[in-house]
Amino acid sequence: MKPKFSFPLITIVFFSLLICSCEKDPEEDQNEEIKNEFTLTITANNGTVIVIVDEDTLTESNKYIIQKDKTAILKAIEEGNYQFTDWAGDLSGSENPQSLIMSEDKTVIANFGEDQDPPYEAGDKKVIFFDNGRSSITMIYCPGGTFPSNEDDSDTNFDDGPPLTCGPFWISETEITNEQLARVYSLTEGMDYETATEIIIGNPGVFNKVNEDAHNYLCKDFARWGGQDLFFKGEVMGFEYDFMEDVFFRVRTGREEQPCKDISWYGAVIFCNWLSDMTLGVSPLSNHRVYSDIAEVWLAEETSINLNQDGFRLPTSAEWECAARWKGSDDLNDAIEWPIGSNNYWTPGGYASGATAPTSVVTATSAVAVYKYYDAIKPNPTATDNVKGDRLPNALGLYDMSGNVWEWVCVESLNEIKIYVHGGGAFSRHTDLRIAVPYDGMYAGGTASDLGFRVVMTAE
Repeated sequence: MKPKFSFPLITIVFFSLLICSCEKDPEEDQNEEIKNEFTLTITANNGTVIVIVDEDTLTESNKYIIQKDKTAILKAIEEGNYQFTDWAGDLSGSENPQSLIMSEDKTVIANFGEDQDPPYEAGDKKVIFFDNGRSSITMIYCPGGTFPSNEDDSDTNFDDGPPLTCGPFWISETEITNEQLARVYSLTEGMDYETATEIIIGNPGVFNKVNEDAHNYLCKDFARWGGQDLFFKGEVMGFEYDFMEDVFFRVRTGREEQPCKDISWYGAVIFCNWLSDMTLGVSPLSNHRVYSDIAEVWLAEETSINLNQDGFRLPTSAEWECAARWKGSDDLNDAIEWPIGSNNYWTPGGYASGATAPTSVVTATSAVAVYKYYDAIKPNPTATDNVKGDRLPNALGLYDMSGNVWEWVCVESLNEIKIYVHGGGAFSRHTDLRIAVPYDGMYAGGTASDLGFRVVMTAE
């Protein structure tokens, strides 16, 4: 008979515990792996938030799994009539964008409030993002006013022209750059600007690349809408346009921050409408576009302009001159007070915008403008320069209101559209840079290698 072995109950319990302690729960292993990644949860009402990690832009949801200790950059994007106010949760303050380190699960709330039109002051800025926050336009507030519009500022009888008045408006800090133009055109065509050739799924685009007789034909040399040339690309007789010769909107390397040029009035106007759609939204019940009656046969004189709309547009001639002359209470450098006794001062019409002396003084004018200096020391420019560059802004904080490129403006008056260009360009003599000297000989379909534009928005 085999001996029987018996173990105390406490021994059995001990071995059972030992065995249990040696076995790992698969769920515990999974939890340990998850600790190398954390969840970022975002709430944004009346706006959106994009997340950038390792230069990759994330926009597809409100929850993101991000590797431990990675830095996430959060950028609040305003929509419609709502303005970003502040962050809550694991971020605080109103700085935008902001960054946080993913050391644990994070929750962030982006607060947006309906714009109540606070009392803005001259020179105030607001930044408007587009292309999922990868690009933006800085707008500067101009309070408007009444100012003399004389080429000869000693003409107090205003034989040369009556004083002008305009209301408040927002105006872009710089001329529209090649990159900004390319992003808006690319997105409208369903292309991703970053990759140049990637087609955005679900966006069929708006141009016709097949039928060269189509009103909206896009080819390697130009883009057309309503039968009108918008701008040119490629190369002609050894001259290189800023955009490469293909059916995409690719800017030549090094020219991204130069002002766009070789663009017609039509090309600038359609840019304004498309940018309005991107930044303010569009629906059957909501349309922010300023320009309408754009048909397959598009004529400038048949285009309707609604200045009461809140979308982007070209400045009127009066708005452009107001922004170029405005000095506020600064009475230096022969500034003109108008109306008399108002303590509102304006730059003389014979100056470049922001300059401290007439355009004939090279040192004063070259400090704020790129143009043909005809100076023994300073060589003439051979091309347009990057926006801002090494130049000073004017009193409002606007760059290149004189020089670098001429700028499209227009005004609708008595059912007639009058088109002007202002400011002079990189290939202009100093006399073209005088604030009070617009050029009215340009037709809407014309282009030039030193002709571009900036945008404005009506301020309520």
